[in-house]
Amino acid sequence: MKYFAKIIAVTLALLFGSQTGFGDPVESAEQARYRWKSGKIRIAISRSVLLAASINSPDSSAYEAVRRGIDAWQGIADVELVTEISDRENANISGAGGDGISLITIAPTAENILLFGKDDLDAAAKTRVFYNRRDHITEADIVLNPYQQFSTDGRYGTYDLENVITHEIGHLLGLRHNGVFGSIMYRTAPKNGIFGLADISNRKISATDRSELREIYGAQVGDVCCGQITGRLISAAKSARTFEVWVESVNSGRVVGQAAVKRDGSFRVGGLDAGEFRVFTRASDLNGNTGVFEVGNVTVAKGEAQELNKKIGKLGKGVSFSLLGINGLLGDSNLKLTRGQSYTIYVGGSGFDADSLKLRTNSDVVTIESGSIRELDYVDGVSAVSFRVVVDPEAPEGNYSIFGVASNGSTDAIIGGLTVSTDR
Repeated sequence: MKYFAKIIAVTLALLFGSQTGFGDPVESAEQARYRWKSGKIRIAISRSVLLAASINSPDSSAYEAVRRGIDAWQGIADVELVTEISDRENANISGAGGDGISLITIAPTAENILLFGKDDLDAAAKTRVFYNRRDHITEADIVLNPYQQFSTDGRYGTYDLENVITHEIGHLLGLRHNGVFGSIMYRTAPKNGIFGLADISNRKISATDRSELREIYGAQVGDVCCGQITGRLISAAKSARTFEVWVESVNSGRVVGQAAVKRDGSFRVGGLDAGEFRVFTRASDLNGNTGVFEVGNVTVAKGEAQELNKKIGKLGKGVSFSLLGINGLLGDSNLKLTRGQSYTIYVGGSGFDADSLKLRTNSDVVTIESGSIRELDYVDGVSAVSFRVVVDPEAPEGNYSIFGVASNGSTDAIIGGLTVSTDR
């Protein structure tokens, strides 16, 4: 049987706040979704992870952090992750078939270092996934960069070990990156201390991550789930390059699902709980123009599929969001918010100013204070404003989007950028 391999990198992205970026998977939205054939997946944790000097952790917390990152995916779908401790140190870097052992390692061996090319020297980790011609994953090796610093205690300037492992296990399971800022599978993650606050992003398995995993493997045995939304987007802009769709709960405004759009315009968002949803799409073109469009509202029942089709308007010069922050710093990361609190939030991008920009959320429990938008003199080439966000004491946990509308009617959004958490 023919085997293939792909490598997923976790690279360092230096924006206005120091953070790490997760390199895009090799496969595109056009290719098949990879998954394990068996519902039981065995993962070997190398002793090198438990003993590494580059992991700052008291006592045995490195092992516990790795286990938490793995166990975060348990109980969501019809898949079981089984772990063991191993003396093995080397990821499989030769041959396409793999050796059948999925390994997590940080050993500074020649074999592991070979995975980090000259463009990946700042990568926090790399994952190599092996799959066969039936698109079944047969092995996935995760290599933490032994020349980067990790921690389990929120130490400033280090990568959070649990967050990195949780993200990489998502790739091991077949998940790709997505555009939801608060998703564990978002393409970047902050270092500890970004924005001058500890644990500001606090990424966990989100509703988006859960729905994607259930879309691949189905719900747990005994669960009656799930609904899905399918459709096709017809673009009036021939230059449109990429599309993504996301789904928000009408009741709360939380982001609950997302999917990439294929080249023929078709999409499918599965693994959804029953409910009433609002569907959006974000498009970009080769000229750097972006636009957000509402696809429509739909009610989904368990075990049923609903269809939404939409013709998308042309893209033009207008508002474009790319950065989010707090405490005067902008970055490519979600912000953790606490119930019952209010915050001064910053957004950055291009094509807007405080006088012409209108901001909103789609939630009654995470709202933008009227009249609070202020112009910021940031850096050349970056438009930026600040505004006040108020979180209701009863706001449900989850990720909420920020929408911006410019004077010419162009719209953009930071998808799931505000994360409401009960953790302090």
